[in-house]
Amino acid sequence: MISFEQYRDVTILHMGDGKRLVISCDSVGGAGEKAEDRVNAPPEIVGYYGARVALMEILALNAKPLALINTLSVEMEGYGERIIKGIRKAVSELPEGIVLPVTGSSEENFPMVQTAFGITVIGTLNELHTLPPEREGGEILCLAGLPKVGEEVLSDRGEILTMKDFYHLINHSAVVDTVPVGSKGIAHEIKVLEKSYGKIPVVKPPGLDFSKSGGPSTSALILAKEEGIEELKRRVTAPIRILSPGFKNKNGRK
Repeated sequence: MISFEQYRDVTILHMGDGKRLVISCDSVGGAGEKAEDRVNAPPEIVGYYGARVALMEILALNAKPLALINTLSVEMEGYGERIIKGIRKAVSELPEGIVLPVTGSSEENFPMVQTAFGITVIGTLNELHTLPPEREGGEILCLAGLPKVGEEVLSDRGEILTMKDFYHLINHSAVVDTVPVGSKGIAHEIKVLEKSYGKIPVVKPPGLDFSKSGGPSTSALILAKEEGIEELKRRVTAPIRILSPGFKNKNGRK
């Protein structure tokens, strides 16, 4: 019998025989080049970041993406094609060996005056991978990249966590867990981690707004072993800030 559970921002389907599917979704609205858009941005950029969010949520679990579905609430000819170009750019940045089909639909019945679309990514999770990941205790909580939204994304000066940066994080032996920062901000994502590991003592850096929207996942929280932080700083182009000293409790047990 198929069963399901919600884990963080993804839905996990237990298919039996240890097989698990993971589903991640994201929506975009009001950013583009339509008359009623609130943020003026090329559709290619909007499509790229919209796809990136759902892909990062899947990859953060060490799951393998299987398919991407886009539901465009705009016409395909011209405008929708430009959004899909951005989506395909995000897909092209996946690790070598992952072949991801892109499919979807568009709005052809009515003229649309505002950009809107949804992204769904389906992946598979290895039956041996535990959630949340096992940890030894004493890891440090860090923020990689900076939360940015709207015009800030377009004017970025190297503070956005790139897909390449993200792969360095999730594949590094010192990193135990990774959570992309979404529209609810850093504070919300810390609470997400605390559900898995118990209370995390946080030292807030000056000038960093924990309630600010993280937009299209321009940053991520990581739990990492202290001895690996300096190497991560050398490998990742986005800034890495330490938010917490090591904490001793394991997997929610104090």
